Amino acid sequence: MNRLLPLLAVTAVTALATWGAREILSRGGFRRAPAPPRPALETWEGEGGNLAPHETRPLQQQLG
Repeated sequence: MNRLLPLLAVTAVTALATWGAREILSRGGFRRAPAPPRPALETWEGEGGNLAPHETRPLQQQLG
């Protein structure tokens, strides 16, 4: 009887925590406000070349 009560308590706490976690996950978790969209970044990739502007080595050297 002395071992049964602590085991029953641990089982009840585990079952309650599992049920609570499943409820939270089934509802979509903790809902946060959506972040505002980030502005588009200007990059060198849209300039028509495949090398960064600061790259000065010939393509053959870059490829190894």
